[in-house]
Amino acid sequence: MASNVPSDVQMLEGLGILRDTFKDRILSTSWTQFEAKTSSIFLEDPLESEVEVLIHSPFTDHHNAANKQLDQLMSWDVECARTKHQLDIALQKASTPGSSRILILSRLNSWSRLNITPAMFAAICLSDEIIAPFLKILTGFRQKWDSSDQDFMACYTDASTKNDHEPTAGGQKTKILGGCKCWRYSLCYNIRHFERHGQDSADPFSCRQSAIHHTYFLNSRRSSSVVIHPPITFRQALEGPQLARSSHPLSVHLTYLDAGLLNWREYLIYQAGKLRDLRMEVSISKPYGAFGIKLSSKQRINSLRESLYSAQAILLNTQNTIDSIRSHANKVAHVSHVAAAVQESFQNDLENLANEYDDITKSHEQELLHQNGLHLAQIAERDSQETKTMALLSDKTYRDSRTMRIATVVAMFYLPANLVISFFSSVLVWFENKRGEGGADSEGQALRVHSQTWLAVVISIALSALTVLASFWWDRRERRISVESC
Repeated sequence: MASNVPSDVQMLEGLGILRDTFKDRILSTSWTQFEAKTSSIFLEDPLESEVEVLIHSPFTDHHNAANKQLDQLMSWDVECARTKHQLDIALQKASTPGSSRILILSRLNSWSRLNITPAMFAAICLSDEIIAPFLKILTGFRQKWDSSDQDFMACYTDASTKNDHEPTAGGQKTKILGGCKCWRYSLCYNIRHFERHGQDSADPFSCRQSAIHHTYFLNSRRSSSVVIHPPITFRQALEGPQLARSSHPLSVHLTYLDAGLLNWREYLIYQAGKLRDLRMEVSISKPYGAFGIKLSSKQRINSLRESLYSAQAILLNTQNTIDSIRSHANKVAHVSHVAAAVQESFQNDLENLANEYDDITKSHEQELLHQNGLHLAQIAERDSQETKTMALLSDKTYRDSRTMRIATVVAMFYLPANLVISFFSSVLVWFENKRGEGGADSEGQALRVHSQTWLAVVISIALSALTVLASFWWDRRERRISVESC
């Protein structure tokens, strides 16, 4: 049933419902930041909305062993809600005690908005008791043009003591969790995984983000999950048998994390292979120009190394998320009286997932250590060559300075003689015949010095002093500028 309400009005109505839902559970600054990004997170046109709803309702005859086994196979009823009215009907169907529900919110690609309006998302928040921290994760799914936040990952949990309308299963009482009465447990987090994008490009993989919010109502034993942009194999894995996992309240996380793990090893092997080829190309001691190597080769190596370090951060964050799930699974299993065999099976599967992530991380660390070792060896080789060059320059400088010292010593011997000869060859000094009695010339000559010679001496001393002072001032000025620049 299509709505006649304009899309902008529906957008404002949906935001109003979200604001009322989270006004007491989120800081005003956080809500302001989220509200400013809603236009890039949600659709404005309700005709483009689409929410896939998977519902599993258990058999009522629990005395029939065959029915129990069929129940554990987790056969899902699938509906596609394209309007808020259809979504409300689907949410109402999955509110019976003991049921399981998964809502899948998709988007066209990793850069586009979610295929849902704010009004429909508000209905999901009210039905599933979405916790406020999930909005922080949701902002990462906004429409954007860069991947500056591609390493952000977080995990949040919450246990609520409020129970106004949730039905109970078999007269169950409110559970005790962490020393207080609890009726609803929530867990949300996001993961990063790699998928083949199928495009004609140098890198066949793309890093994608997915998020999940899981709510388990302890009294009614009802499980509800909201999955945003899940891994491709997640939807296929839900159709498979879930004999061991379906009985545990947090079983959906095993399927979800396992789907996100699928392409990790293949992606790292591909990136490591490309890096190895480029490293062999540039790991040479001769000039790059002689081998046709350009600056782009070095840039590609740095880009690949950044991708591998980013992948390592994602893997470590995912392992931390698994540790959080393991801890909270024990609490939920205790208060919901999960069978020991089911809890043990769940923990074993979770441990296997953790070990697989850990193996990938360790192999990746070994690759990085190997690359770093080769890089350090190349640096050492270049340093050795630079050291040889500096030694040659030092030796040449020493020979030049030795030559200059010899020239200076030679000049010291000739400079005084040159000064004396220059003085006696100037117009300030001359020889004239000696005068006898009566003014007659006599034999011999006399040395005559100009009466103003003292003026030349004074000017020379003054100029020398001025030169020394100017040199001293210039040296002080250069030192002051050097200190200020540091």
